[in-house]
Amino acid sequence: MDIDLVVLWVDGNDSEHIKILNKYKNMQDENKIREGTISARFRNNDELKYLLRSV
Repeated sequence: MDIDLVVLWVDGNDSEHIKILNKYKNMQDENKIREGTISARFRNNDELKYLLRSV
């Protein structure tokens, strides 16, 4: 079986994801963690829809 596409996607509204994300948001002393937990990274802007349409 050949694999043509792999999509890494996170549902930013998933309650389990939010719980884990909030754990790391409290670590404000490290810039890398703070930048990696901003809500814009996980906001749904229909990227998945447009990605799949373009394939």
